[in-house]
Amino acid sequence: HTNDAISAVERLRDLGVKDNLLAGSLLGVTAQRLLRRICPHCKEEYEPPEELLLRYQLPKRTYFRGKGCSMCRGTGYAGRFAVTEIFYVSPEVRELIAQGAPYTEILKVARKEGFVSLLEAAKRKVLAGETTIEEMARVIG
Repeated sequence: HTNDAISAVERLRDLGVKDNLLAGSLLGVTAQRLLRRICPHCKEEYEPPEELLLRYQLPKRTYFRGKGCSMCRGTGYAGRFAVTEIFYVSPEVRELIAQGAPYTEILKVARKEGFVSLLEAAKRKVLAGETTIEEMARVIG
């Protein structure tokens, strides 16, 4: 159990897996969270709290929420969808793991290779109008 996919390397180390064995056997790790989808029947534009925009570095623009209706039982949400991150262990990452590199070094290389975090994936869904900033904050943190 970890908060993100890359932290699985540290967790496996904590469990006693040696760096050389970990580097030779780990192919990748995925992490996922389920976010509630805005109800399409009562979806409306709104202005989210400035504090959340600043915290998550989101632009001022039009955002959406469900105001609550009989279709969503007043929640403003209907259904869920997954946001995921996939940590691919490339040859360069494999070498870092074998050397016992810390999380930050592994993350830097993974980002260079296209890694998208759960938070970044969730922000994309907020900007696409599929969920709210508040739901992202509740689930992703």
